[in-house]
Parts: sequence; structure tokens; C-alpha cells
Amino acid sequence: MGIDELYDDYEKPLLRFAKSLTGNKDDAEDLLQETFLRAIDNISLLDTLSMSQTKSWLFKVLKNCLIDKKRKSKFETLAEPGEDEFGFSIGAEVESKLFIDEALSYLPEKSRDILYKRYILDMNSTEIASILSMPASTVRYHIHAAIKLLRKKYKISID
Repeated sequence: MGIDELYDDYEKPLLRFAKSLTGNKDDAEDLLQETFLRAIDNISLLDTLSMSQTKSWLFKVLKNCLIDKKRKSKFETLAEPGEDEFGFSIGAEVESKLFIDEALSYLPEKSRDILYKRYILDMNSTEIASILSMPASTVRYHIHAAIKLLRKKYKISID
């Protein structure tokens, strides 16, 4: 599959995804352009992938482009400044979600799943243990170990 075919097939869904992440058409188009530049650089890899793998690769690259851009700008928000009518900053929501996604992706799958259930779904260790068929103490151990790993990665100390 050539780059022209990739662009024709995935430009619109990628642009919609980019707009949902940035809240801004210009930034979304920049991400789309960077994604396709990376696709050109990796066209031989993309030729070996199935359609679903290619689609996944493109969406992952787009998300990684946004993360790279955010790192370069020291986590300044890409969304237009300002608040909605409820006083909620859309940019902060995007920034938080990207940071959480990045942090969780650093963890092993089991720890990622447990932290997601604990802090995103707001489940307690007993509920998580029941779902995962393990003792609650093991769940608490995984939570503690994952938090320790994240503190080390992001150089956060508790004094």
C-alpha cells in the first residue's frame, strides 16, 4: 500500500482523532502531517502489516507525535486557552489524560490494569482482587510497587 492510499484511507479518521486530542484544527493538522511523515519513513514496515495493524500503527504514531510535542513544549497545553461555560479548562483535561496514558503505558500490563481499576474506576483492593482472582494483599502490593516505579520514573520524592 502506497502513501497516497494510506492518506486517502486514514486522513479523515486520523484528523478527527487529532482534533479530539488537541481541540484545535491547526494543531490537529500539524499532528496529521507529522504522522504521515513518519509513515513515509516507515513505509517498508507498513507494507508488511495488515490493514488493522496499519490503522493501529497510524493512530499510535499520531498519539506519540502529540506526546512528543507536549514534551518539547514542557507540557503546555495544545488546546486553545480559556475555559468553557462551566469554568473547566479543556486543555488541562487533554494534558491530564495524555500524562495518565503515558504513565500507565510505562507499567507492566498487570500493574497498569490494577492501577486503572483502582484510580480511574475507583475500585477498592477487595473489589479488584475479586475480579482478578487474587488476594487483596497482592493487589495492594501491586499498587504500591507500581506507584514506587512511577515515582522513580518521574523523579517524585515524598519528604
